[in-house]
Amino acid sequence: EEAFFGAGLAQRIPIVKQTVGKGLEISERVAVTYLNKLRFETFKAHASELKRMNADYAAFKELAENINILSGRATLGRMQGIAPVLNGIFFAARLNWARAQTPFRILRQVPNLDTEEGRLLAKMLARDVFGMYAGILGMVGLASAAGIAAVELDPRSSDFGKMQVGTVRVDPWAGQQQFAVLMA
Repeated sequence: EEAFFGAGLAQRIPIVKQTVGKGLEISERVAVTYLNKLRFETFKAHASELKRMNADYAAFKELAENINILSGRATLGRMQGIAPVLNGIFFAARLNWARAQTPFRILRQVPNLDTEEGRLLAKMLARDVFGMYAGILGMVGLASAAGIAAVELDPRSSDFGKMQVGTVRVDPWAGQQQFAVLMA
């Protein structure tokens, strides 16, 4: 289940539960279903390429783990049993753990580059990860070039890669800024 911390809290408020509680439950189910479908469709598209090259089970398992981690659904291992507690402390523990694992997923592909499926998995992972960064950098660069926003380019600054429009700072990184700083 996704880490919808806010909806769970709202359900505990009696007036909210009586008035819009059912709507919140339905909304959460719809969101979880959509995200699961999105993950499945992504897996299906990439798995067809692996199937064509007669990849083994390990390659499909690696693909599934990559998709789960890139979409914020990392497994917490032995900590899975206390996930609700961790969500209360770290907001969305699985999402935060997935973000921490992303750079290591890329490095994990290196020993497998001698196989055809290993190269394909590395290519898929690099395309997805660096495609996201390219999209963010493109948006930030266009905003800067058009004069809409000022952008901090010093990777030592906490505002690196963020846009400033007047007195408002816009952070398009969705928690991925630290990895961008590491790459810079």
